[in-house]
Amino acid sequence: MFLGPAGCGATPQLEDNIDFLLNWSPLPFPFVSQDDVLHSPYVKGATFSISVLDNGDFNNSDLKTWTLESSAPEVLQIIGTPQALRADVAAVGVGASDLIVRDGDHQVLRTRRVEVRAPDSALVLSHGPLLIGESDADAAVDGVRVRIGGTATFMLKWFSGTEELAGNGVLSVARSGTVDIKTPETMFFEHRDWLQVTPTDATPVDLHLLADGIDVRPLVVIPAAPGEVSSVGIFGDSERGASKGEQLVLLGEAFDSSGSNVLGVDFFWDVDGSTVPGFGDVLRYDFTPTHPAMLTATSFDGPAASVAVHEGNAAASSSNDVGCSISGRARNGTAALWALLIALALSARPLRRRSR
Repeated sequence: MFLGPAGCGATPQLEDNIDFLLNWSPLPFPFVSQDDVLHSPYVKGATFSISVLDNGDFNNSDLKTWTLESSAPEVLQIIGTPQALRADVAAVGVGASDLIVRDGDHQVLRTRRVEVRAPDSALVLSHGPLLIGESDADAAVDGVRVRIGGTATFMLKWFSGTEELAGNGVLSVARSGTVDIKTPETMFFEHRDWLQVTPTDATPVDLHLLADGIDVRPLVVIPAAPGEVSSVGIFGDSERGASKGEQLVLLGEAFDSSGSNVLGVDFFWDVDGSTVPGFGDVLRYDFTPTHPAMLTATSFDGPAASVAVHEGNAAASSSNDVGCSISGRARNGTAALWALLIALALSARPLRRRSR
């Protein structure tokens, strides 16, 4: 809602840099809109940036004299000295604050109220299923089995009641038991709170997920021995309706004898016996109708699965690869990973969950 008066001809717009859509693409800049693009309510503890634009005149020289203020710095704090048309802000307390845009004469051009809340619940989403287009409901976990020595990656979403809170950088983890924990925040253009779990022995682990120091929810991790992986499957995009050259995404998943999913299992992939570059649980290829082939995923623990595809330019990677926070796992190096992620960003087709 627009609360303040606008100066003559000026149409200020406020935008934050938060992107709720997990599509590995940058936010468009600038948005062409007469309304603000703010994702209030924000999660307490998050930092992000807010830009001020004049969509009535992108060449308006007066923009350099405009300022952005927070009416309640104990709730939303401007960090440091704002740059021209952009300010870094921190959600430091629960409550409401007015964002106020003023011109060089200190006249109010626009006022917009935003909220900051502390979360009371969180979704923990397995990253692999998200890569093949599964819904939050299907990707959500309460307890997980993870191979000893393997790593599983999860994305966190924070909620106040039923409303999702925007922002990231608030996750920390308390634990009882032996497990390696990492909390990277960025995957390519996607700023999120990520959790990576690597069991180091067979002891079950109780995790407590905290948002800005507040205990929000538990997560139980049950380690699985390598010998417990009894079967694997390949899931992901269907070729039905695909266009020539379109990139499709597949996911290798491992299961124990009861049919329960075991995370943290890596795979080698081959096409008609020829090894695919890279390794991990994710396989991307270009749909090539003239090249039928048999694609096989072989887990490090032995079990394998195969599927008939029409493949070109296949490459494997891991659902644990999280952009700038990636470790040295990827055999082809960070540059290859960035190239692969850029290719994914350029493939805007919705993914479809299919057993292959």
